[in-house]
Amino acid sequence: MITLDSIGTGPTKVWASRSDKFAVNLLGGTAHALNLPIGIMNVDGFRESDEVPFIRKRAKTITIHSLTPVTSHILHTAEELLTQSVFTTTTTPTNYWLVT
Repeated sequence: MITLDSIGTGPTKVWASRSDKFAVNLLGGTAHALNLPIGIMNVDGFRESDEVPFIRKRAKTITIHSLTPVTSHILHTAEELLTQSVFTTTTTPTNYWLVT
């Protein structure tokens, strides 16, 4: 399961400590091959993210976000919602947030 959360608030990052290690390595290799920047920023302890129900069911997940230490306070707040629109999919019980 891929979670895109708070995209567009800064450089693209992956939440590596919570994501499947194989998926993180695959994403890193793909970004490198395409010469695209990607970094790691673990946001453990900030708030619960959308992949939690999948982790509880032992599904492999990866969370891609753009949070930085400066913008991390907006995670799942009204400030984040004001700059984003909801894209939902019928195959998962959660929402994906994409910047418009």
